Amino acid sequence: MTFLKRYTGVVLAKQDISCYPFEEFLEADLAELDTVAETQKITQYNSWMLPQMLAKFGSWVPVWSGDKIDAGKTVVTNIGEDPKLRGMYLVATKLPRGKLVAKQNSPQGSQYGALVPIVMAALKKYQNISYRSWDPAGIKYVVDKNLAQAMLTEDIPELTQERLLEIRHIGLTTKSGRTEGQQKPVTSTWALTGIADTELGHLPKLAVTMLTQIWLAHPSIRNQYMILDPLDWDRMPEPLVSNEIFTTSAVSEPAQLRVTPKFSHDLPW
Repeated sequence: MTFLKRYTGVVLAKQDISCYPFEEFLEADLAELDTVAETQKITQYNSWMLPQMLAKFGSWVPVWSGDKIDAGKTVVTNIGEDPKLRGMYLVATKLPRGKLVAKQNSPQGSQYGALVPIVMAALKKYQNISYRSWDPAGIKYVVDKNLAQAMLTEDIPELTQERLLEIRHIGLTTKSGRTEGQQKPVTSTWALTGIADTELGHLPKLAVTMLTQIWLAHPSIRNQYMILDPLDWDRMPEPLVSNEIFTTSAVSEPAQLRVTPKFSHDLPW
């Protein structure tokens, strides 16, 4: 472990991202970012930090290559050598989202949840730049690994609404224990289980989350800045179920989502 400092918390002069020590994330290995986030208790600043981060990324000048945005060049050009900006970039694109956003399926948290590519969302919100404007070859530089895998999924079968709901029912059914046979809440279950033998079994988990409209992709939670269709990043799909009855409960990021990226492949510098 290269990150040796110990913190008891961050004392800020004011609620401004310029006062937050994002540069300390740059001192850690990518695998240790969650440790920095936990020791700094970054989630306690969600209410003001996340909107300010989005506004900061929204001021970036995109670097175009033909009719597509070059993500790597955009990151390097706008960050330069600024350690605070580099740390903020790591928080937005490499830190497991559950370590940044306290309650992802809450009204506020869903604006920055795991289906929201924060850097791309910022440019969409503040400059009206569509997601389809980005070159897929470089989104690994601005989107965390799990969401990027879902966004780049191509082998998606065409299924009826009825079949998608059948698979969702299978995946939400508890397989063992005291609650065996019961359905898990659709808005607080991030991924389906026990669907390996179905048409969706080979897809990345977040792609299945999108297609079956569970968790953040549920119509009662989703928003226009989420990726909800792996094949059309700007599309808002029709609800699979109209007027669905649901129960919302807070959910923390599961261990399965914590994929450790590698410096050489996932950083543009």
